[in-house]
Amino acid sequence: DADEVPYDELLNPASMTIAGCAKLEPWIIKTDSPVGFQFVRSGYFVRDNKDLSRAKPRFNRSVVLKDSYRPDA
Repeated sequence: DADEVPYDELLNPASMTIAGCAKLEPWIIKTDSPVGFQFVRSGYFVRDNKDLSRAKPRFNRSVVLKDSYRPDA
């Protein structure tokens, strides 16, 4: 039963991705806003509200962009 399992044990351990070479607009790092941001071709992200480090900002993906590209056969 999912109610008896701790939340962190239900998470996919392979779901965390670290983008070491990501580039952000400087104002995004300075904001504490809960508003989401679209990262080019990746999806929509919100600032992690538990880790507000300015040196290494953390964002959580809230929406994945749909890939509608279909190559010609």
